[in-house]
Amino acid sequence: MDPRYEEIQIRYLAELRGILPLVMAWWTERAVQTPDEIDDQPAGNDFERRWPAGPTGHPLVLNVFRRYFLQIDRLNLEVDFQEDLSRQPTEDDWGVEVYEVVPTQLPIDVLVDDIQSVAPDVYRLVKGMVFIPIGLSPEEELC
Repeated sequence: MDPRYEEIQIRYLAELRGILPLVMAWWTERAVQTPDEIDDQPAGNDFERRWPAGPTGHPLVLNVFRRYFLQIDRLNLEVDFQEDLSRQPTEDDWGVEVYEVVPTQLPIDVLVDDIQSVAPDVYRLVKGMVFIPIGLSPEEELC
């Protein structure tokens, strides 16, 4: 992964670790089941029915996720349109890629799917991300 995406992921994990105790306390004070149990069993009380994604649905978690999702999207746009103008192609470059190709990253991979192996402690907080809380503006931009 490109270091710019890694840097975003590191900041994201740090911010989630900062709210992890608060969100988990919110969940354990109200829920019957642990976050690990909610995938396997029906909701144990009204609170769990109201929050089917578990601690992932907490507004603080969604806020952090949304901000970093949009940062990755902006970086993807930069990467897509970035050109190395330091060197002009020559005839010898015919058929050879002269620009450095940096693969873009899916925000869901950086922010949820890869977290299980990178930071299992934080994965408990984001594993319930069953929808992406991002919409489109009338101009069809992510918001």
